[in-house]
Amino acid sequence: MQRFRRTSERPFNSESKFMAVSGVLDDGSSESCFVKGAIEPVLGRCNSFHDSSELQVTLDDSRRKSILEKARDAASRGLRVIALAYGSGSVDETLGPDDRSRQNSRPASRITRPSTPLNSPK
Repeated sequence: MQRFRRTSERPFNSESKFMAVSGVLDDGSSESCFVKGAIEPVLGRCNSFHDSSELQVTLDDSRRKSILEKARDAASRGLRVIALAYGSGSVDETLGPDDRSRQNSRPASRITRPSTPLNSPK
């Protein structure tokens, strides 16, 4: 069984509303970053997702809006909605530096998808 070695992390805080960790497997594979938190800040850093067929789909404004509507619907029914995403690189490479004064700007990101498959909007 391979082990995941953590190389960097960003703890959850109420300003960013997400946490992140990056690391590598024992096999020497490239570093990966994993993010979880409130759907808005996590989804805002994604540029694609995998649909229910596991096809990678570009996350355009229409799809982003559809995903947020589905999340709000689930939340209105009392369900807690937590977004999960992953990307390549360290936490700082993927999310940008942890500079709270820049929290409203969108850092360059390589996060590629929410990890839960979602259907494409019709």
